[in-house]
Amino acid sequence: MTKRDYAADLGALGYPKFSYLKQKKSPDPAEFLFDAQGEGELDSRVAQGLAWLALTCVDMDWDWLVQKAKLHRRQNRLGFVVALAIDLAQAKNDNERTRRKK
Repeated sequence: MTKRDYAADLGALGYPKFSYLKQKKSPDPAEFLFDAQGEGELDSRVAQGLAWLALTCVDMDWDWLVQKAKLHRRQNRLGFVVALAIDLAQAKNDNERTRRKK
C-alpha cells in the first residue's frame, strides 16, 4: 500500500506552504482532515497545515467529520486542531471566524 502524500493533498487544497506540490484533483477537506488525524507519524509541517485547513475550509462537512471522529475516537485530535484554528484566527484578528455558533 502506498503512503498518502499529505503535503501534496494540502497543496491541492490551497495551503500556501505546499502550493508547489499541487495535484490535479483536490481531496475533500473533511475526509482529508479525518484521514490525517488517523496517521501515526504525520510530518510536522503537514500537522501545522491542519489548523489552516480548519480555518480556511469552514464550509466543509463538519457534521460528518465530528460524527466520524467520534466513531474512531479522534474527537480530541479534532478538538485540538479546531482550537489551533481559533488561535490562528484570533492572532489574525479574524473575528468572523472566532465567533461560536449558538
